[in-house]
Amino acid sequence: MTSPAPVPLSIEPILDHVSDFVFVLHADDEGDYRCITANQRCLDMVEMTREDVVGRRLRDIAPPEVLPLLLDGIADVLRRDEPVRF
Repeated sequence: MTSPAPVPLSIEPILDHVSDFVFVLHADDEGDYRCITANQRCLDMVEMTREDVVGRRLRDIAPPEVLPLLLDGIADVLRRDEPVRF
């Protein structure tokens, strides 16, 4: 498994001031999406700290009722190769 590169610390304070849910993922060699970072709004939703989520698989972090929506949204982003709101 390849480890995602850490996000520079300077970006996290910016992300934390975004009102939308923001998470940065890395597609690993096993086909899983691993969290590189997430903003405070996401962390509040999953009731975890940034340290708890960095490096973990999306399916181990996201609430089960939200995971299909996230995976569909990610697939849509990759298929369109442009920003998508979901």
